[in-house]
Amino acid sequence: MGEEARMDGRWMARPVPFTAAQYEELEHQALIYKYLVAGVPVPPDLVLPIRRGIESLAARFYHNPLASC
Repeated sequence: MGEEARMDGRWMARPVPFTAAQYEELEHQALIYKYLVAGVPVPPDLVLPIRRGIESLAARFYHNPLASC
């Protein structure tokens, strides 16, 4: 038997490697990658959600409290 088998012969449950949201994001990134590999422009509607996500993270983590004074 392989590593996934317990000593008593029953199969252990394996954790799911991705949440549904993570898997959806992975598929999105894979689609963008396919455009890049094909050497064709990536449609803006595929890139905009990533840009918005980065801007949201930047606003949250790189907020300058002195800039609001």
